[in-house]
Amino acid sequence: MKRFLVLIPFVFLFASSPSSNDMGISLETNYRNYRPRQSIKINVKLPQAAYLYILTLQSDGNLNLLYPNEDDQDNMVFNEEIRIPDDTKDYEFLAGDVLGKDTVVAIASRNRIKKLHKAKYWTKPVYKNINPNNMAWLKKLTKKLPPEQWVSADVSIFISKDGVTEITTPSTPKKESKIITPSNLESTTKDIPTEKSKKEFLPQEVMHGFFKLPNSVKTADNKRGYFSIHKDPDLHTYKLKVLPYLSNKNDICDYSIVSFTNPRKVTGTYGTVEVVPGECILKEAGEEQKEFWKKITNFYIQYQYKKSGSLKGNIWLTGKDDKYNQKMVKPEVKDDFKFLE
Repeated sequence: MKRFLVLIPFVFLFASSPSSNDMGISLETNYRNYRPRQSIKINVKLPQAAYLYILTLQSDGNLNLLYPNEDDQDNMVFNEEIRIPDDTKDYEFLAGDVLGKDTVVAIASRNRIKKLHKAKYWTKPVYKNINPNNMAWLKKLTKKLPPEQWVSADVSIFISKDGVTEITTPSTPKKESKIITPSNLESTTKDIPTEKSKKEFLPQEVMHGFFKLPNSVKTADNKRGYFSIHKDPDLHTYKLKVLPYLSNKNDICDYSIVSFTNPRKVTGTYGTVEVVPGECILKEAGEEQKEFWKKITNFYIQYQYKKSGSLKGNIWLTGKDDKYNQKMVKPEVKDDFKFLE
């Protein structure tokens, strides 16, 4: 199957999928059987934020990268059901001229697969001469990913001279992560630090840190925000509190955490935090800042231990149409902090 650029709009629409408590992925195509150069539409459902990759293993042994591509380079997907390409794109996927069985594979990963972000693979195969019945190439692509931090699904399609229309059924994940799923809780917001002070942990606080603000909403006095994760010791649940601007102590956003994973010092694997849409009470921020935070519905946090033992990581602020990838600054966790309890 090859990717061609054409000026054909699509009109299929899907509703956003509900949040899920586990890392997973589902994949389907519009038909099982295709004629050469027939349009192929790919639908993917992700219950969590992840980098999404779509490849096709052709019957001639070529493994081609379909997504990301030259026209769609931002492949971070946030807890949703999507079509690739969607109806705003001026390209489509066409079945190739090589007759036989192709395998469409979707990979969702908490971490980037660096090889699949190289522009050269937009026009040439990722691998050649692969045995179509051997999936060893998948292990090769994912060997550097942290354990339990990626998942894949695949579906077979058939290209024949006289393709027959046949609706496919969604595939099932080959691998699932082990992610705990807490529910909502109430927590307090006090002792918010200034950026220059070293923050002491509150009794039920397990993680905190600062994060850089997007350039569009920075001010002379506000360049960083603050986040804190609290635990309810009885319910074993967590909540994320965000102070968008350090100088505005009365402006607070609350988010209920729905899934997370634990950062492990010995392996250097990534920890993640996902939340459901929350509420921001902004009293002191300017009108431009208020409008910005009204549009932000979700936080996604990814962090990892450095060799020194300290944490590093990123925070994605996501709205309806925008995604802001911001660096975390001096994140800390308690010594006895365990997300996987």
